[in-house]
Amino acid sequence: TVIDMCASPSSKTGLLSHLVGANGLVVANEPNPARLETLRANMRHLGLPNVITLSERGEDLRLGENGASHILVDAPCSGWGTEAKNPNVRQIWHEGNVQGLIALQRRLLTRAAQLLRPNGCLVYSTCTTNPQENAEQIAWAVQELDLEVEPLSAPAGVECESRGLQDGLLQVQGQKSQSQGFFIAR
Repeated sequence: TVIDMCASPSSKTGLLSHLVGANGLVVANEPNPARLETLRANMRHLGLPNVITLSERGEDLRLGENGASHILVDAPCSGWGTEAKNPNVRQIWHEGNVQGLIALQRRLLTRAAQLLRPNGCLVYSTCTTNPQENAEQIAWAVQELDLEVEPLSAPAGVECESRGLQDGLLQVQGQKSQSQGFFIAR
């Protein structure tokens, strides 16, 4: 069982569905009703019968604790890594107003840690380059939620920032990787 806590529009959910195979289950959660409809339409279009959808606040997911072997938290974030396509993102989400997002990310991580089976795998990702939403969140999760970081290696062709990051955390440099900037930790 895999939980995708912040699932829409569905590209990661679709990939998870293929990875778990016919005998696996993906629980895809999207609290926003309009985005939920997009998620459901995409799942129908792809013909993925091993995906069920929920529409709850991720931090309040009513699922059994310690039941999921894998959880993806692709958290709502400031989106600084999307600056190339969203030039105003730093004006909208400047350092002075991201505290609400940081608090939400921590609530999502807390609920994910409760839902995760012992020795399960939790992946946290964002599309921001803001250290407060990335490496600092992981440091908080290790300290407060008793989670451990499992190191990740950058895939071939992907350039990652290494300054100030704990080993195994990936902060993708968007321009150098010909992509958006994003962060991922396991």
